[in-house]
Amino acid sequence: MSAIDIREARPEDAAEIARVHIASWRAAYTGIVSQAWLDSQELADREGKWLANIKGERDKGQKIFLAFSGASLAAFATIGTSRSERYPDYAELWAIYADPAFYGKGAGKALFRRCADHVQEMGFDKMFVNVLRDNDLGRNFYERMGGVVIPGSEGEVELGDQLYKDIKYEWKELRYE
Repeated sequence: MSAIDIREARPEDAAEIARVHIASWRAAYTGIVSQAWLDSQELADREGKWLANIKGERDKGQKIFLAFSGASLAAFATIGTSRSERYPDYAELWAIYADPAFYGKGAGKALFRRCADHVQEMGFDKMFVNVLRDNDLGRNFYERMGGVVIPGSEGEVELGDQLYKDIKYEWKELRYE
């Protein structure tokens, strides 16, 4: 695999981000969330949402970072300040998704490190992420990156018209290996 290059997202990246987003959801969430919801995800809709985000319809200091392997988008992440009133002194890893073709090849790890560096540049020393409780793939990744479950952080997230249990992982010192 070629080296991983990381940069901020540009408007022309929206379609590829949308493609990776949907592919990653379908790979990671099959058997966890409603298959009908996964099947209903449309590229044009996701592309429009990502284009709006990239063009600045963001809040809370959000940044979108992309990890490339050669010319291929391998993974992306969105990072910013916490959206949760319970964690105002934390940065939040809003999303991190990899193209299934790049699972286990270092793109997610490199992207996570860039996000942790950015959070420190923003002045934060703590970060959290929400993850579906039953998403073993995601949970294993966060644990490999040094994250630990925040006790009592279980909540619910709505995807489509159904509720799913989620939990928060945290990094209190933003150290990674």
